[in-house]
Amino acid sequence: HASGTVTHADGWRAHEQQNLGHFNANVGRRISDRVETRFYFGAYYTDVKLPGSLTYGAAMTNPRQAATAAVNGDQARNTYVQRFANVTSIKLDFGRLDITSWAIHKHLNHPIFQVLDQDGWTYGISPRFTGSFNLAGYRNDLIVGARIFAGNNQALQFVNAGNAVRGAQTVNARQIASNYEAWFENRFFVLPQVALTAGLKAYLSRRDFSGTLNMNTVPVAVDTGVTYSGVNPRVGVLWEPVKDVQLFANVTRSADVPDFSDLTQTTATTTAFVPLKAQTGTTYEIGTRG
Repeated sequence: HASGTVTHADGWRAHEQQNLGHFNANVGRRISDRVETRFYFGAYYTDVKLPGSLTYGAAMTNPRQAATAAVNGDQARNTYVQRFANVTSIKLDFGRLDITSWAIHKHLNHPIFQVLDQDGWTYGISPRFTGSFNLAGYRNDLIVGARIFAGNNQALQFVNAGNAVRGAQTVNARQIASNYEAWFENRFFVLPQVALTAGLKAYLSRRDFSGTLNMNTVPVAVDTGVTYSGVNPRVGVLWEPVKDVQLFANVTRSADVPDFSDLTQTTATTTAFVPLKAQTGTTYEIGTRG
């Protein structure tokens, strides 16, 4: 299968325009009655002119105008992305193994108050086993999975000298991220239609930042990083009153590890690496699906 879309849009405000292009394709092969694989490819571009924000008075006087800084700097956000992926599935005697792998290349050209130029890769692999078997005469469903993924990004910044022309370089940095996750979820049916569920996810994430910052005309060398780790449990109950209908209740602990958009913060006078903590939360849910 292959499909493509090209879109152009003129905005309501001055200096507001979008040109978008998406292409997706995939091809699959059933190797045997137990093994099949499918490859995916995608290419995407986004060219967007930015009109900027207005003061309240300017918006009420002439809401269709663009901000002066947006016009003078020809502010825009342009991205060019290529994505490659594979999903391979293997039927086992007692379950199913799915292996997903991917690699994504992204280039960003983003002239705003400065010109941001970034180029990087993200890649990873994620195996997942799903099986159902009897445990002491009771039905038991088990899901075990892992996800190992990483990325690197060359992050450059320049003074926007007008019309998106690059002036003096202010940032020359290397961003490297690595993430390791492993989890399981088990459903033990104490009754034919009622299961107790329990799960656990362990994670370890690393963020490394190195390079030269030159926001105040004095170059500053930076070589730093931060590590995040933890374990998130989950417990719940599942009821299947009829086939393909489920009612459930869960309590889940979660963590959200910051990315480099959070960790590298730029103001008008400086760029700094800010070692933020991971966000954590507890979710209580009750619902139905089917």
